[in-house]
Amino acid sequence: MSESEPIRILCMEDDPGAARLVQKTLDRAGYAVDIARNGREGLDMHDAGAYALLLVDQSMPVFEGLEVLRRLSSRESTVPVVMITGHGDEHLAVEAMKLGARDYIVKDVTGGFLELLPTVVRRVLQQQQLMEEKQQAEAALKESEERLDSIIKSVPDIIYRIDAQGCINFISDGVIPYGYLPRDLLGRNLLELVHPDDRVKAARRINERRTVKRDSGDLELRFLVGSSGPIASESEPIFLFRAQGLYRTEQTNARIFIGTQGIAKDITNRKRAEAEREKLVNELQNALAQVKTLTGLIPICASCKKIRDDKGYWNQIENYLRDHSDAQFSHGICPECARKLYGDFLKGA
Repeated sequence: MSESEPIRILCMEDDPGAARLVQKTLDRAGYAVDIARNGREGLDMHDAGAYALLLVDQSMPVFEGLEVLRRLSSRESTVPVVMITGHGDEHLAVEAMKLGARDYIVKDVTGGFLELLPTVVRRVLQQQQLMEEKQQAEAALKESEERLDSIIKSVPDIIYRIDAQGCINFISDGVIPYGYLPRDLLGRNLLELVHPDDRVKAARRINERRTVKRDSGDLELRFLVGSSGPIASESEPIFLFRAQGLYRTEQTNARIFIGTQGIAKDITNRKRAEAEREKLVNELQNALAQVKTLTGLIPICASCKKIRDDKGYWNQIENYLRDHSDAQFSHGICPECARKLYGDFLKGA
């Protein structure tokens, strides 16, 4: 229905005069009113049309007002109903409310009820709008929760929430590999599940969460049982803000710590990789310390200056130093050897 179209109302009234007065009154208020002359006709029109509200008179042929309400209930109709009763029929109005009517109005012979009718209709329509908006919000919230639950179940990490005393009020299926079922952990103190050697630092971190600061880094913990290895946890505090003044600002609110929420993940592979990396680094450092480094007692010939290697072979000193160090050689001759080897040549020169 577009915004330009008037709201449609169905009035079930067997008195043509009264029906015409109701129709004119609501027409002036901006509503479009159809008339049904009895309960059966009204039910048929309800099933065929799209009405925002039903006005149902109690005294009608075929089906009286209460019977119409019963049949609407069996149809699971969501259209709001306003019951119209005569003087002295207030007990019928109460029964109508029990059967699902949203309101009732007493029809007097002087026609005074017509002045009240637009107000009653407007109030019931507003209530219906609020109810529909609430239902839509609840449906959206349920869908969002189901989607979030699906995401949480697909995440292998542990998503958790604890109260101010450290008791668990939510934990995801990521805890199952550690030997626990989420439902069995609700209400238990988180520290009961932590390895005794890690409880002090876990308690310290929980107390730190009473501030607004996030974790400065991962908190590594071990559970008491379970096939999985250690976990690393990051968390943040949860606060409520209680208004102290007229305006709700940071200055006019008292912060109330109510718990901690966070995510923890298995770091077995990470710890294993870190240990392997550290081992490789140590091995590399030891290798570097030995490669190209001359240490210990080195056997050298006193005459030719050859050096004996680990296999028993005698090597020229420059070859041995080249293979066991980073030194590079360029060959030349010193002045003393030059005089010894080329003395006559040098004298002639």
